[in-house]
Amino acid sequence: MRVIGSFEEYERVLPQDWRDSHAKITEASRVYLKHRGVLKVSDENPPKLFYPSKQRIAEQIKESQDKRKYLNNEVMILKKNKNEHDTNTAVKTAKRFVDPLFWEHTFRNISNKEYKHSFDTVDLPLSMMSDPKQRKILRMFIKNPEYRERLVEARTSELGKRRDSMRQSMEKTGDFRTDVIDNRVKKLMAEHDSYLEKERALEVLGGWTQTVM
Repeated sequence: MRVIGSFEEYERVLPQDWRDSHAKITEASRVYLKHRGVLKVSDENPPKLFYPSKQRIAEQIKESQDKRKYLNNEVMILKKNKNEHDTNTAVKTAKRFVDPLFWEHTFRNISNKEYKHSFDTVDLPLSMMSDPKQRKILRMFIKNPEYRERLVEARTSELGKRRDSMRQSMEKTGDFRTDVIDNRVKKLMAEHDSYLEKERALEVLGGWTQTVM
């Protein structure tokens, strides 16, 4: 009986003519060993597989299926959260066009050069005007020239020039959240596919292993 813990050992132990004529089993063994599996095979030719047994293969497939089910559920939750974030952003954008404060800003931005210059310099996040804090800032910016002047001075200072504008900072926060979700989904899907690959290898090995009474 031989215990095999790597594909290199598998190639060294099993005859090449047998490996070549059983390509599916050889590939399944490579995948299973890559996933830290262990094979126990007989010394005879043709070799017989005694571990994993049929019972152990069934157990491992069930474990893998349960893990894939959990991963699928996690991916669904993450995608739902991202979709809700995207929907909320779209709704906020649509609501802006029926907001009197937005139109007051738009009118001043068109008709008042000083206001337009100040707004372009400060770069307020209009997309976040439904947020109470950002709405208060915008309202004061529209109605209070001195407040606008202070924000322009802060933005054009040496420190202000080195920092992102309010809009850039808010957008990066939103983009960061989306990127985190996307990266997490990719990682979970890669883990899911790895389990699926192992399952398929186990199914092939199930046809080779011996039923031990």
